Amino acid sequence: MIPFWKRLFPRSAGGPGPDTKDTTGPARRATVRLPHGRMTFGEVIALPANVPLLVRVKDISLGGLGLLCEQPVPQGTFLAVKLEGTNYSRVLRGQVRHATPQGRSWLLGCCLIDRLSSEELAALL
Repeated sequence: MIPFWKRLFPRSAGGPGPDTKDTTGPARRATVRLPHGRMTFGEVIALPANVPLLVRVKDISLGGLGLLCEQPVPQGTFLAVKLEGTNYSRVLRGQVRHATPQGRSWLLGCCLIDRLSSEELAALL
């Protein structure tokens, strides 16, 4: 049986596996990112306690989030971000794949642990 964490983040010894995608550029995205722009609170998932984090959702897709934050968050960190739509809200859990400086902010590229359905994505926009 494959451990749970290996199913979430498959990788071969030689680099990304066949079922992983390099999502560092727009031409390599598995799904289209849609602009969002709302401010929300998130948490860095950590022991012994979660750390609050104020973020602006730059964009969202079925499998990822682009978050703007005032401080860098290390690659590999797990986050929980609450998003609210008109009649729908959900806490999204993801892992930071990169933190890139954007002027006075940092762009956090996050891969969602549980992908959104098309209906959920539409409800959150």
